[in-house]
Amino acid sequence: MSLFDDLRNLFQKDKKPSVTKVEPKIAKANPYGDGVLEKKAVTQPTVTNVPTKAESPARTIPKPPQEVPTGLKKNVPAGGTVVRQVGASQPSPPEILAHNDWVVKNAKTYSIRDLIENRYKVEEVFSGAMGYVYIGRDTRQRITFAIKQPKEAILADRDLFSRVLQEADAWTGLGMHPNIAYCYFVRAIEGVPHIFIEYVDGGTLEEWISDRRCTDYKVGLDMAIQFCHGLERAHERGMIHRDIKPRNVLVTKGGQVKVTDFGLVGAVTAVGKSGAKRGGDEHGTRMGDTMGTHAYMSPEQFNDPRHKSAEAPKGVWYESDIYSFGVCMWEMFCGRRPYEVSIEVKDGAPDPRDLKRDISDGLRTLLLRSVEFDRSKRQQNFSELREELNAIFRELYGTDAPHYRLELHDTTADELNNQGYSYYELGREVEARKCFEAAVTANSTHSEAVFNLALLQWRAGEIDDIVVLRRIRSCLNPAIGKEKISELQGYIHAERFDPVSAKELLKLYPTRFEEIFGQSMIGTIGLIRTFEGHSKWVTCLSPSVDGKYALSGSGDNTLKLWEIGTGKCLRTFNGHSDGVRSVSLSGNARYALSGSNDKTLKLWEVETGECLRTFMGHRLQVTSLSQGTNDRYVLSGSNDGTLKLWDVQTGECLRTFEGHSSGVQSVCLSGNGKCALSGSFDHTLKLWDIKTGSCLRTFEGHNDFVQDVTLSADSRYALGITR
Repeated sequence: MSLFDDLRNLFQKDKKPSVTKVEPKIAKANPYGDGVLEKKAVTQPTVTNVPTKAESPARTIPKPPQEVPTGLKKNVPAGGTVVRQVGASQPSPPEILAHNDWVVKNAKTYSIRDLIENRYKVEEVFSGAMGYVYIGRDTRQRITFAIKQPKEAILADRDLFSRVLQEADAWTGLGMHPNIAYCYFVRAIEGVPHIFIEYVDGGTLEEWISDRRCTDYKVGLDMAIQFCHGLERAHERGMIHRDIKPRNVLVTKGGQVKVTDFGLVGAVTAVGKSGAKRGGDEHGTRMGDTMGTHAYMSPEQFNDPRHKSAEAPKGVWYESDIYSFGVCMWEMFCGRRPYEVSIEVKDGAPDPRDLKRDISDGLRTLLLRSVEFDRSKRQQNFSELREELNAIFRELYGTDAPHYRLELHDTTADELNNQGYSYYELGREVEARKCFEAAVTANSTHSEAVFNLALLQWRAGEIDDIVVLRRIRSCLNPAIGKEKISELQGYIHAERFDPVSAKELLKLYPTRFEEIFGQSMIGTIGLIRTFEGHSKWVTCLSPSVDGKYALSGSGDNTLKLWEIGTGKCLRTFNGHSDGVRSVSLSGNARYALSGSNDKTLKLWEVETGECLRTFMGHRLQVTSLSQGTNDRYVLSGSNDGTLKLWDVQTGECLRTFEGHSSGVQSVCLSGNGKCALSGSFDHTLKLWDIKTGSCLRTFEGHNDFVQDVTLSADSRYALGITR
């Protein structure tokens, strides 16, 4: 489901508490996935406490909650994902999936203290039936994520790999909600999709049940109500969870409930395929003929795991999630499940009062109803279940539960921005741009969305870097700090290889430049060396193919050969009687060609500096020349309004191209040698057929003379430059 199709006001996501790292146990359940999990035993660093304020910056990845001036001092999340991928692009996951020669993907695994993508420092590692979860700290942005990585068994199977992409799309489609562990974005790392999830530091509902913290009805009922809010959002978006269990419910240290692991959402197309594998144990998610965890699965999930439809009238529907959570509530309030599994059970559920004598009449009825085998007798949606839970809370405590109602905030721009980033990472740039455009439409000063859209437009050549910087600067307002704007502008300076400007912007924020860019993140464009020796202006330059040498031409009538590494002038070529206008080195750097105001071209031997041949025929200054790829032919342009094609070996003029009404200023031979492009003082470009000499097309539109022209490698496009 795309957020682009659903621009609604969305729920607020509460402020994250401080994150305290402690030495964990060796065996620990994965709070972000399925199966029985083991944590790798590695010595942990000493206990550190990271204050909430350190979680607020939003730079190259989503920003966490940010303070807003509300009476309740709550936080509105701002998505803040920033697209920045300067390195060489890799095949996107959909491209990998669509490739005919499917091969097993091997995802790199990480250990504690490793860096993922040279950025996310691994603090904890979990391993389960379906994949790994790395608790990773962003070393640049000071944000902690749970990074979900599919295992090799998933990556080896085309159907299961497809399911990972479905999960990524479904989870990001849920958007921001205080009772759903937020999926910030999906990032392809070496072709493997990694899901970046909100880090929740208080454990799972399973741990709360084990510690008997839910038996306090005031606590347990409010937690159940929070869960209902989360599933209401999922069901509103047309998603059935299918794998609700205490391990898939995260809880913050303050008792805030967050539903996680939407790995089976929307995966019905994979049901029953021969490639599906079974995995996990009695606690773990299973795939294949049944999907979910047996102890919490509704009867209909066993009988027909397809979505309910005309073809599958007894298939899985929203009431199936009600049943699964009903089993969880039995564990919360009664200390045990009503059944081991929901199949082959002849008797109904036991009386909850036989397990806990102080259960109220209302709660007893609710628990029994939620696990009815006949789904028509269950609560039909989570709104209904939430109302029943709150009625019980009111009966017991005389007031609504603390989380019965939620304060609403519009997070449309944040969600669209993060959805766009996920699309971008998954190789779907068209959808990404639509999301960024919609985010900017929803909030024209959303700094990350403005940055992302402008960056893509800049890379596509639609706008220049000055426009990008101006747009980012226009986002500055009291709600968006100057530090963030400086950092976003710093990224633009980094992409155009200008570290000096990036560092200048960030000088008021100590260590930020180093934290964001490090030593390998940014290159430099600057003056390296000055080549001095000509006595008049330098008019033209031609580097060698290997980048070791450069040939220059000057108004002092000479050519000079330079060693780029040292700046040393290796040779001066004398022979022209007037200024040199154009030069070219051959592919092997053994020969040089020059065109001059003295109306001639000259061929030079680079090693000796000797003039081997003079080409005469133009009536006025030779302004431009272009060599063919095999160095056999050279094309010249002149102020006499003509182009001439010459045989370099013989000096013979093979053809003259006439048609311009004024001097030719620039010429370009196509890569295949079949056509040529010229630009003239007559404000036009012309495309010529080399074989016949005929003008194939005239390009009009410039309002001044055309100074320079070039053809694309495939000769499909022509570019002309005027002043």
